[in-house]
Amino acid sequence: MYKTILVPIDIDEDNLLNKAITLVENIAKREDPYVHFLYVLPKLPQSSYYRLVMNGDQLDQVCLKKSAEKELKKIIARFDLPEDRIETHICIGKPRDGILQIADQVNADLIVVSSHNPEVDSYHLGSTAADITRYAKRSVMVAR
Repeated sequence: MYKTILVPIDIDEDNLLNKAITLVENIAKREDPYVHFLYVLPKLPQSSYYRLVMNGDQLDQVCLKKSAEKELKKIIARFDLPEDRIETHICIGKPRDGILQIADQVNADLIVVSSHNPEVDSYHLGSTAADITRYAKRSVMVAR
């Protein structure tokens, strides 16, 4: 049923990642899909940029993407998936736009996004997860 799965990863949200690992592994065992992992770097400098790489006073986009890919690969290693069925993607922009763009490029059958558990005073998905479910042209599974 699922031949291609897109899994957006936020390298700064380890607690969200744990929710997706089991879900993606279970689907992969049943379906044997290609799994595309994506990290979307925000356009504007954020604290996570500084954790990844600094080149003097200027952020170097090439180095930033390479450092982000290294971090993404460390995270992917936590998944029990065959290496020949995994691809990584790094892009820069708004998370929603990057996720939807890559989902179209790889022709994903399913997007698996993690979301924060709602607080007592909130019943909403995280803003990125809500945007993905609202605008995606394909199935979206939200891991909580």
